[in-house]
Amino acid sequence: SATASITAPGTYTVTVTAANGCTDTEVITITQNITLPTASISYAASPYCATGTASVTQTGQAGGTYSSTAGLVINSSTGAINLGLSTAGVYTVTYTFTGSNGCSNSATTNVTINALPIASITYSGSPFCAIGSGIVTRTGQAGGTFSSTAGLIINASTGAINLSSSQPGTYIVTYTYSNGICANTATTSVT
Repeated sequence: SATASITAPGTYTVTVTAANGCTDTEVITITQNITLPTASISYAASPYCATGTASVTQTGQAGGTYSSTAGLVINSSTGAINLGLSTAGVYTVTYTFTGSNGCSNSATTNVTINALPIASITYSGSPFCAIGSGIVTRTGQAGGTFSSTAGLIINASTGAINLSSSQPGTYIVTYTYSNGICANTATTSVT
């Protein structure tokens, strides 16, 4: 048994001589597929806030798989990113694919996920009697606005509730805020 090592495409004449002196000659043509399949991917709305789903735009060779580093929750078949479950950061997404000629290639793009701002609100003393003011305690992101349903008289800037002018009942107060990049909400119940 004999082996030959061929490292470049071309046409080769190979002659094999057996131990008994017999020879056999064959012409072997080695070809190389030099046309790689192509594709491109992008996440047009990047940078994203850490909520919802981001869809990929893919052109060129279909049927590939998507991957990235730990922290990015990505569907390997569709390229959809679960932004809410992913960790904030900058990631490189790789799309790996194979063309009909058997050659493989890959395309990459960057995706940025920004963390959501965090805040919480509470009204200590609830349930309140219908007299005076209910004062909110807010922690975290400042500068938001307070709102609720009809019947609760609330200062949108400070969150203070006018208890004597409000209708008796249980209300959900929503604090909507932003860090200038991403927005979020916090809620609490007031009676």
